[in-house]
This record gives sequence, C-alpha cells and structure tokens, in this order.
Amino acid sequence: MDIELEKLNELQKEEIQKIKEKYTTSNSDDESDNESVSNNHHSINLKETTNETILLDTGDDELDMIELLIDLSLSNNKLKKTSVSSKKDKIQYYNNHVDKIIKIQSIIKMRYWFLDYTKKINTLINKLFQRKNKEYVYEPTLFGDNSKENIIMLEIAFKLRQKQMKEGELAQILIGNWFGWEDLGVGHSSGLDCRKKDMSIIMDIKNKWNTCNSGSQKALLDKLSKYKKKNPETRCVWAIINPKPGCKKLCEKIIYNGVEIEKIQGIELFKLVFNVGNINYSTQIINIVKNYISKY
Repeated sequence: MDIELEKLNELQKEEIQKIKEKYTTSNSDDESDNESVSNNHHSINLKETTNETILLDTGDDELDMIELLIDLSLSNNKLKKTSVSSKKDKIQYYNNHVDKIIKIQSIIKMRYWFLDYTKKINTLINKLFQRKNKEYVYEPTLFGDNSKENIIMLEIAFKLRQKQMKEGELAQILIGNWFGWEDLGVGHSSGLDCRKKDMSIIMDIKNKWNTCNSGSQKALLDKLSKYKKKNPETRCVWAIINPKPGCKKLCEKIIYNGVEIEKIQGIELFKLVFNVGNINYSTQIINIVKNYISKY
C-alpha cells in the first residue's frame, strides 16, 4: 500500500477511535424491541414503528470496528468474558445498540466514502507520471552560455516544464473520475474532456491561462459552442486549472456564435466539480493529489 493511502487509513483509524470513545463512555443502555441483527449477511435490519425496514450493508472494516466497539463496551461494563458467554453478550449488545452502531457506520461512510476514488486516481496518476518523458537535448548556440552549469540548469527547467504540462491531464483524471462525472478521453465526438453524467455540464480543460493562442482558443470555443447549440440545457465550460496570477475574475460568461460559454478558473472550477450536497471536497482532493505527485 502506498504511503499516502497508509496515511489516510491512519486518519480513518484515529477517527474510529474517537467515535468508539465517544459512544463507549456513554452510560446509556437504550433498548429497542423491534431491532434485529443478521450477522451472517453482514447487515443490520431495523424495523421502525412505521413498519418500514431499513437495510444497511456493512463492510468488513466496519464490522471489525463494531466488533472492537462491542468488546470494549463489554469490558467497560465488567461483563464476564468466557468463550461461551462472550458471543451471547456481543449479540445482546448488538441488538440493544443498533441505533448507535448505525450512527457510527454513517459517520464513517460520510467522512471516508471517497477513499475508493482516491485509490483509483492514485493508480491513474502513477501511470501518468511514470510515462516516459522526452529526452533533453541541448543544442549549443554561438552567443549562448554553453557552460556545463548552464546546461544542467536548462535541463532541470525542461523537466519541470514537462511535469507542469501534465497538470492538464491530471485535472482531467481528477474531474473525470469524480462522483457523477465521466472522462470523455481521446476521440470523443464532441472533442471535449469531461462531462457530468446527467448531461448538465461539459468542459474542455486547459492547464494554464495562456495555454491557448488565438488559433487554439477559437478552436476551443468552436467546439463548446457547437455542443451548446445541440444541447442548449448543458452548461459548456472553458475550464482553466491555473489562472493568471492576481486574476480576480475567475468566473465569466462569454457569448460566442450566439450561445453562452462559461469560463471558470482555478479554485472556482474545483468548487464547481467537487461539491456533493452542501459539502465541498476541493481542499481535501487538492491536498491528497499534492502528496501523490510530490514523489515525482
């Protein structure tokens, strides 16, 4: 497992420990007569007074956590822990505290539901940055500094530029694999990069504010406006990862070929994409990715 994923797992363990401490120090022993547990199927079956049944699937990690929680609770309550009584005590505790267990499970899923996403993008980022770069070839000039020291500095600058050029592809990976989005890849009929699966947004992604010259900017706007005319309800976005330093207008609307194109840059772009409900994950995702690429 990569170091970054180990860090995430450590954070998850710390969070679980905090949750365990919160609930196991409680003296409450609320009981519910209409609760039942199916351990064989790794699920909790809760029947409420409305006769509705809620079925929550639990993963092995959460079951392990709940097992530890029950062990700790039984120990705190000074119940006898024999090989025979232990299983009965655990089942009884499980039955009596289903509500608490569901709360714990919900907290874990709410905070760490995107771990599968981070694992997936980690694989794709590794593939991107391990891709062989062009070899640096120095060509001496008549009036240039052809010293060994200058050649080394030029090679370092060349490699840094190549790494920075991959940020556009990196952003496409992050956005295209996020919840509710798709990476359109190379050769899509629209010629664009990423789209929401509900067809509400489509975008062409550029690394920097000055990536496009006049010719390539026209080609980009042509693609977006063509798509907009065919799909008037879709927001068509010219997405820029790194805006011009000092730029304060990160969101603007452009009328091109009679249709509206949105130009969204920097952190405003990430806020648009990495928002789920009323929670925005931009900062978490950016920090995770910074850790991933720092080793290259």
